[in-house]
Amino acid sequence: MATATADLIAPTISDVTPTTDLGVITITWQTSEPASSIVRYGTNLTFNLATTNSTLTTVHSQRLTELAPGQTYYFYVASADAAGNVATNSGPYLTFVGVATPMVLLVDAYDPVNGSPEIPDSLYTGALAAAGFSFAHWKVSQRGSPQLADLQAFRPLSGASWTTSSTTAWTRMGSPILRLPITRSLPLSSS
Repeated sequence: MATATADLIAPTISDVTPTTDLGVITITWQTSEPASSIVRYGTNLTFNLATTNSTLTTVHSQRLTELAPGQTYYFYVASADAAGNVATNSGPYLTFVGVATPMVLLVDAYDPVNGSPEIPDSLYTGALAAAGFSFAHWKVSQRGSPQLADLQAFRPLSGASWTTSSTTAWTRMGSPILRLPITRSLPLSSS
């Protein structure tokens, strides 16, 4: 005699939180059982935008990009378990204010060794600001190397794509605007 077990209970959603980091809004939440990740959002209650991930997990994180800066967005999250039971966060709809994703992501992998000089961050950030570029500053020593998911919020130029080399340097291929070295260097002194 065979028996079957039915899962009729949707996951419980908790700790729904919007955060801003490097000009990107990330919505995070947890579920009581492995489930998919869906964020429905928009500037009004039609929730005409969405981001999804079908991977079943209990810790969820969805990045929202290309938002209108200063615009209030409404959102809710939903998660479906393996049996198809769907849950949404309870209570009123949540909000966040859109931020501009910077034009440039400065990935700083400089690590002075053997008495090499400390080079101030302002050497690079000041030049970007003076040139009129909006930018975010990623310090590898504090955050580790960026992963592809971290870079995807920063739009490559038309016809370009993100790539990586064996040294984990990330660049926007084909970018005529700005190329930053993997490490900083100083010109040799003639004295």
